[in-house]
Amino acid sequence: MGRAPSSLTRAKSWCCARLQTYLNVEMMGRNRLLYFTFGESYSGIYRSQVVDVVRHLNAEFDVDVGLLAILPMKLWSAQRKLIGRDFPGAAVLSALPFQGRHFLWRWHIIPLALYVLFTRRRRLICRGAFATRLALDLRKIGLVKSVVYDGRGAMAAEQREYNIYSRHIADRIEPLERQAVLRADHRIAVTDALADYWTRCYDFNASYSRIPCTLSTSWQRDHPVWEEARRAVRETMGLAESDVLLMYSGSAAGWQSFGLLLGELDRALESDLRFHVLLLCPETVEIVQFLDRWPGRTRRMFVSPSEVVNWISAADVGLILRESSVTNSVAMPTKFAEFLAAGLHLVLTGPNPAAEYAVANEVGTRWSEGFDWSNWLKIKMQEGRKLDIDSRSRSRNCAYRDFLKTSQSNREGYFKVLGDAVVN
Repeated sequence: MGRAPSSLTRAKSWCCARLQTYLNVEMMGRNRLLYFTFGESYSGIYRSQVVDVVRHLNAEFDVDVGLLAILPMKLWSAQRKLIGRDFPGAAVLSALPFQGRHFLWRWHIIPLALYVLFTRRRRLICRGAFATRLALDLRKIGLVKSVVYDGRGAMAAEQREYNIYSRHIADRIEPLERQAVLRADHRIAVTDALADYWTRCYDFNASYSRIPCTLSTSWQRDHPVWEEARRAVRETMGLAESDVLLMYSGSAAGWQSFGLLLGELDRALESDLRFHVLLLCPETVEIVQFLDRWPGRTRRMFVSPSEVVNWISAADVGLILRESSVTNSVAMPTKFAEFLAAGLHLVLTGPNPAAEYAVANEVGTRWSEGFDWSNWLKIKMQEGRKLDIDSRSRSRNCAYRDFLKTSQSNREGYFKVLGDAVVN
């Protein structure tokens, strides 16, 4: 029998093994990334714009992208289960109490640093300026190699126009957005107009990827499936084939301009008996009053994200009517792509990227002051491009050409986001 290895030999072997493991991890670390969200609750938008994006990057590119979400404490218990069910590998942490106060939210650099050290995910894609600032602080001390700012809107303009952030941090929004835009290694902008806003406000002149709000996988259906869902839901609602269903789907946030929306719906319903309305949104006093004015021709529902897809398919016209503001002029609403996928014709305000796209591709009509709903409907029913199955097919073709994560322009944008993390 041979002599057993000495303690020194075993120690050397252990050290060599650990060193080799470390070197292997460092080599593998090139394509290990982290998508980081801070303070954003789980929703249908989170599923399609965060979870589905991480899944897509992992499936389509030779990378390993993890997901870290730091949620408000009061939402953490319930929402960590929802995110975990949707993306089992996600790390979901609770934020500190009173994280709205500037001097406290910066302390979240500690759990982020520990997570980065533990997982060696040192390339971060950060949704919003708060997450980006934490990542930039870690890059400054060498724990993070690169930071991508995923800019979903004009944050400083949102604060000025709609006062959406806590008063404790309101005066920090513009500096945070400026730092995220100028100091990140790369940026994602939902529209070129958003990048133009960065240029006007912050003298931005660097690389970015234009990637709009893309469709969730649940919105990718064959044409017959859409048509069957449309027939079934309209039958449930008691709608005739000649009835024209106007649809709004979304939140009741200030930038949704409910005063404009409900005023136009009143005018449409008054102009022609064929118009009906379906609202998929939370209840407000104004909406209750609107429903009371038009019993039998209006309905409001608030359904789960998985149910929205069928209800939207029943509509003929998707409404994106928003007041003129910087916030709205640079946006590409999530519902824009979803309305197209469901085959809807759009009526929308402008000028903005969504209106320009819809008119150029003959899938929408730009609204203007004094819009004549009755005459518009008469023209649509007479012309070759009326609201029929061909019109719905045209809208869907645009959605699947330009608003899938696999669309050519979006794929090129993701390549830029991943940079040298992609193994060629």
